[in-house]
Amino acid sequence: MKASKQADLILHKGHITTLDPKYPEASNLLGAMLAGATGLVLALPLFGVVAVIGETVSQVVADRRLRARYRAARQIAASCEKI
Repeated sequence: MKASKQADLILHKGHITTLDPKYPEASNLLGAMLAGATGLVLALPLFGVVAVIGETVSQVVADRRLRARYRAARQIAASCEKI
């Protein structure tokens, strides 16, 4: 089994480091910046979707009239099914 000459990269407290005592900091800064930008591009839309869903759910739960209309519609639907 061959040992790889490249050091393993470790993400620790937001910094990319290695276990190699000669090179404690990662030398591939372009790759780190690319991963950061890609992560940002993927995370922001996801965060936006979660924020919109969370706000919508909170408005529905907090609106008493909307919940009352939903209960009334369910009662009407249940009474129509019995007929």
